Amino acid sequence: MTAADALEAGVIMHAYVYPETIPDLRAILGEETPESTAFADPWWRSVWRTILDLADHDQPVDPVTVNFRLDPRNDIEPLRSALEVSGVPLGGPQNGVALARILAQARQGQTLGSTLDRLRARLRPPFAADTGAVLAEVEEAAAHLRAEMAGSGATIPWAQTVADTVDAWDARRSGRERRGVTTGWPEIDGLLVRLRPGQLILLAGRPGIGKTSMALQIAAHAAGTEGRPVALVSLEMDRCELTERVLCVEGGVPASLPESAVRTMLAAAGRVSEWPVAVADGSTATVGQIRAFVAVVRARHGSVGLIVVDYLQLVRARNRRGTLYEQVCEVSRDLKLLARDMDAPVLALSQLSRKVEDRDSGRPKLSDLRDSGSLEQDSDVVLLLSHHAKQVRGREREAEPLILCEIAKHRSGPTGRALFRFTPWMTRFVPATWPAGDAE
Repeated sequence: MTAADALEAGVIMHAYVYPETIPDLRAILGEETPESTAFADPWWRSVWRTILDLADHDQPVDPVTVNFRLDPRNDIEPLRSALEVSGVPLGGPQNGVALARILAQARQGQTLGSTLDRLRARLRPPFAADTGAVLAEVEEAAAHLRAEMAGSGATIPWAQTVADTVDAWDARRSGRERRGVTTGWPEIDGLLVRLRPGQLILLAGRPGIGKTSMALQIAAHAAGTEGRPVALVSLEMDRCELTERVLCVEGGVPASLPESAVRTMLAAAGRVSEWPVAVADGSTATVGQIRAFVAVVRARHGSVGLIVVDYLQLVRARNRRGTLYEQVCEVSRDLKLLARDMDAPVLALSQLSRKVEDRDSGRPKLSDLRDSGSLEQDSDVVLLLSHHAKQVRGREREAEPLILCEIAKHRSGPTGRALFRFTPWMTRFVPATWPAGDAE
């Protein structure tokens, strides 16, 4: 029996002798699927899956019950002899946990090695693949491996989890929390506190409502005021168009740039050029490519404070053969994983369905999120933009319209509303007072 075989047999033996360790072993080795398994030997793989099934149904876990499930004739000799010759010392419960960690690390090493071999083959001439595409695949594969490694550990003690939660709550309550970024608007920050690392925040509205302008203003505040590195990904505008909007916001000048505003714009350009911002335009079309771009930003600055994606429905899914609903579901999940892996909030812009325009109130709902119900499920915060009811009722559009920003979902706090005045030619939002008779 090889060392690898003995290692797998040792994990099985500990599951039999110390069944109370099965949850920890399972957490370390991960869930068994046809595509992912910790056991190279088909026999031990079958035994382990049977152990998990018995444990899930609160059935006794021992060699007899497992072998009977695998072979109703109950011929226990193959199992008994395999265990006897394994040569692995039993030790205590923690010895089995240690063996499981070694087994998990070995599997992760094999996965990484085979992935690198496959990608290295794609770069060989004469049919070498595009280097950028391969780099995106490398980053995506590394992200999946990091996620797997993060899950490969015994359960964190409950007392430690409670202590960490209390510390985080106390930091938010006292204003000491510095993770994540603020929007710069007290009306919103009073409810959200901060856009926190790991969160997926959706900023949704109908075309022309000002989604991109609001997102860029938040990004400008994060980079310019708080000094946090920002990764901007636009699948709709090129980098110069985005930068022009940021300059208009910072300089307070119109996009038409009259002669009188040139000096102000140049001064704003001098300030903005020092900000820790990186921009990727339409060539970054998949979450894998976005991930590779953000990884470069993080390596350059040491961290990422905010990731902005404009906009979600233009991001290409890996599975292009699925329905539009399935593709948006995949992109939504991948953006949530991106937020967790990069330890940064992802602010993703999203379209709303036309149903909003058919509604007398003009007020959007969470169900209006376009193309997928998973957007509502995966997101931590949803901001819905719409024209104020005063303008909807009169079907009038002011030069500087009132825009309602509704926090329609907040997974870890209150919801609410804020009112803004939008100046389109400067692409700028400023807080507005509520019209008389309009209760907040």
